[in-house]
Amino acid sequence: MNPNPTTREAATNGCVSIVIVSHNSGPLLLKTLASISASLGEMDTEVIVVDNSSTDGCFEEAQRVYPSCRYVKLAVNVGFSAANNVGVRERRLLSSLR
Repeated sequence: MNPNPTTREAATNGCVSIVIVSHNSGPLLLKTLASISASLGEMDTEVIVVDNSSTDGCFEEAQRVYPSCRYVKLAVNVGFSAANNVGVRERRLLSSLR
C-alpha cells in the first residue's frame, strides 16, 4: 500500500478528511453535516469544521447535533483560505478533500 496516497487513492480506500469552513452558516452547516453523515457509509473519514468567528450559534448547534465531528473555533474571522489551512493542519488522516 502507498504510504502517501493521493486524494483519489485515499477516497477509493475509504480514508478521507473533509474540511468545512463556516461563518454564520446557520441551517446550511447542519444540512451539510447531515448530507455528509448520510453519505459516508463505512469509509474511514473525519469531518473537521472550522468556524470563522460566527455569532449566529451555528457552530455550537453543530457541535451538539454532530458530536463525532472535530471542531475548531477561531477567535477572529481569518478568511476562507486561512481557515481552510487550519482545518488541513488539524487532520489526522493522510489525505483530505477540500
